Amino acid sequence: MFQLILRIIYLTMVAILIVFVGWHGYKTKNIYEKITAALMLVVLVLRLFLIK
Repeated sequence: MFQLILRIIYLTMVAILIVFVGWHGYKTKNIYEKITAALMLVVLVLRLFLIK
């Protein structure tokens, strides 16, 4: 039960981080920051969906 609660908290934190990284990548004008944000989003989305 405790592991389930920790997993839900962890996945929620990763989801919030994905939103903030996506927002920053959308708002920035610098192409290098957009590329970095896109790469971070790929890694974070994989982490979000591959945690069981």
